[in-house]
Amino acid sequence: MRVYIAGKIGDLPKEVYEANFKEAVKSWRRHGHDVVSPLELPHNHDRTWQSYMFENLKALSGCEGIVLLESWVESPGARIKKAWAERLGLKVMYFNHDVA
Repeated sequence: MRVYIAGKIGDLPKEVYEANFKEAVKSWRRHGHDVVSPLELPHNHDRTWQSYMFENLKALSGCEGIVLLESWVESPGARIKKAWAERLGLKVMYFNHDVA
């Protein structure tokens, strides 16, 4: 299954959000999923919040599900991505550090 990882990035130190996303990506890939992480997207744009969101929503649209990190509720972008995923009928899952 192709899944998109979503969680809080803004207002977190880079090493914290990178570690959070890397752990989820590694776990879901280890379980055989094709994983899309916003940290691995090309970001060939003007790097405004709107441009990141457009790129992320486009990437999410090509997935079958979304995996929400524990921090997702604290992120306006992740909340938008969850709503978009639900609107598209994608499977909504939560990362709990143990099961992918």
